[in-house]
Amino acid sequence: MTLVDAFQNFQHSAFRLETLPTYDVPDEAAELEAYRDGRPLAERSVRTMPWLAQMAATTAEGKQWQRLRLIGATPTLYESWEVGRYVESQACGEQIRLLDRAEHPELAGHQDFWLFDAGTPTAVGYLMRYDEHGAFHGTDQAPADQLADLAAVIELWRTAPTLNNYLTTFEAARSAQQMSA
Repeated sequence: MTLVDAFQNFQHSAFRLETLPTYDVPDEAAELEAYRDGRPLAERSVRTMPWLAQMAATTAEGKQWQRLRLIGATPTLYESWEVGRYVESQACGEQIRLLDRAEHPELAGHQDFWLFDAGTPTAVGYLMRYDEHGAFHGTDQAPADQLADLAAVIELWRTAPTLNNYLTTFEAARSAQQMSA
């Protein structure tokens, strides 16, 4: 089974760990540039993005989408842009939580992955391969004996601040910095 197949066939849950400060995704370059320049961004909704439509449809079926994002105390341009995009994903049912990269050295250097149906007999994981610039170079199916280690990361997700908590805290801190400047 491939990663694409896993997105079509999972029964209970899809979990994603993102660890890199930036990803080099050619399809995102124009939107990232617009964000950097303060220009309006294209609409992201179930009407305009098949990914979000799939997420909304599978969530309506009772399936869970979860994401744990490591983020810097001072987010990179990419991290700031991506967190803004998470709002639409959350609206489609994805449960997103964020952890400060510096406060979680146990995840430093951890390979990004997708894990489907964790804790079930049909669990399958895919390790994501990126180069030092964040360019994607494919996936490898995780060996069965590694699935428990991947699933252990979900325990960190359970205790991490939600996207809404992160945004509230981050905006409050940013406002305080601006007022003291």
